[in-house]
Amino acid sequence: MLPECSVATMSLSPPQPEWLPSQPLLMTARVETIQGDTGRYAPGPAGETRLFGHFPRPWPFHYGCLPGVVSTGDESVLPGPEGEIFDWIDAVICGGDFQAGQRAECRLVGIALRADGDHKLLSVATDAAEFGAVRTPDDLPQSVCGTVGDWFARQGISYEFAGPDRAWSVLEESIAAGGVPVNRYRCAGAVVLHEDQVLLLERPERDELRLPKGHVEAGESLEDAARRETREESGLRGLDSVSCLGTVRNLFHHDQRLWLRDETYFLLRWRGKRTRKGEQQFQRRWVSWAEAERLLTFASERHFVRQAARPVD
Repeated sequence: MLPECSVATMSLSPPQPEWLPSQPLLMTARVETIQGDTGRYAPGPAGETRLFGHFPRPWPFHYGCLPGVVSTGDESVLPGPEGEIFDWIDAVICGGDFQAGQRAECRLVGIALRADGDHKLLSVATDAAEFGAVRTPDDLPQSVCGTVGDWFARQGISYEFAGPDRAWSVLEESIAAGGVPVNRYRCAGAVVLHEDQVLLLERPERDELRLPKGHVEAGESLEDAARRETREESGLRGLDSVSCLGTVRNLFHHDQRLWLRDETYFLLRWRGKRTRKGEQQFQRRWVSWAEAERLLTFASERHFVRQAARPVD
């Protein structure tokens, strides 16, 4: 059960105008090897998951790649579904219950920098509670960093671990060098509270449960965008601002493009009176804090529900 949110003692923080490296970076990786296994899997011609090879020993973590981000130093590449060669940057993924070939939503915590340029991202599954406090490689279990270090040592490759700021710099360089089209945009959204329940928007045709959010329009502040999107999508009026919940950056590959989406969320409280009909594709649904975290489709939105539900010091 999530702790209750004491909204009365919160104050509205000024929204961050830009994403900062110290803020969370969420990314969607593809799992190639699951924890405890040696098989390495890749997409087949028909989209199926097929065995590509084996590692010499099982890993104490999941292992995969970040589609769309080219690894300039990786010489061991995997075939793509249409026969093309993918050399996406590799990622260690700690925690989570995944299957080979599955998409894994994870949070970047660092990078293993290799002298040959074949760097490995270090990440934790977004919803893995046991890794919730991990911020840098120093916070990871010794079994993770020790295994990675031993692997490189056996290859005769010198290396060093670095934190998320350096990891993002490497990602930026790889994105720029890779030639994959990139869409960058900002969006703003809200965690809406009413009588200790959280508003979710159900979108049946996409099988989604989500929070109100949308693009920030030209000349619009982040808070104004969050309030407008909430009004338009849910139909709720009479919304009071409580706090700014922060910003995350989302990096994912979709439709042959990379997407970089900066998401800023606000905690709003609905006064419970004025409503209008919201956008047709959405149905309002009020749930508890625990249900919101369990039911939401997107990892970034679950992150902000956890932020909103934290006790106030």
